[in-house]
Amino acid sequence: MDHLVRALGPDHPDAVTARSHAAYWLSERGDHADAVLVSEALVARLRATRGPNHPVTLRHRQSLADHLAKDGRPGAAIAERQDIATAMADSLGRDHPDTHAQLRIAAYLRGRNGQTAESVRLLTALLAQSESRFGPKDYGTCVCRQYLAEVRELNGDFAKALQLVNRAIAEEEDRVFRLECGPTRDLADLRAARARLTARV
Repeated sequence: MDHLVRALGPDHPDAVTARSHAAYWLSERGDHADAVLVSEALVARLRATRGPNHPVTLRHRQSLADHLAKDGRPGAAIAERQDIATAMADSLGRDHPDTHAQLRIAAYLRGRNGQTAESVRLLTALLAQSESRFGPKDYGTCVCRQYLAEVRELNGDFAKALQLVNRAIAEEEDRVFRLECGPTRDLADLRAARARLTARV
């Protein structure tokens, strides 16, 4: 990677891709802190040369947020996702699917890291918006529904979580047979969640 960066220059698209891939493979082998360092350096360079809200910068900022979460730094990951969502809202609009994706991931991360009540509040609002704007079978809507089911379970709202899981199973079964909904969580996992929740209701 270093040789490629020296040969092409740090801002060449192939050099940027190589640094991104290096961070990815570091993360894959469990070196999350090193992945964060590589990703942070890349994002800092892109911020300086292309600007913080350039599409390429935003794409690599999403990767950085993933690496931060895997490195056990949820606060930093959530903050990065929120900032990305704000940038996308400014450039693409608040109703754009990519903006919604960043907002739901940030909300989900809150739920996975102890802020379950706030996560439920945010994801409930996002799910209503997504169903209204993109439709109940939209990929993002399906993901949001499953995120909300998971954090409701974490929050102890087992009956409401079960309702969402049942809806998610119906949508996933429909996707399997009709291919109307993008791939989300595996149907077997959803059925396991239904069995777990049924035992607690």
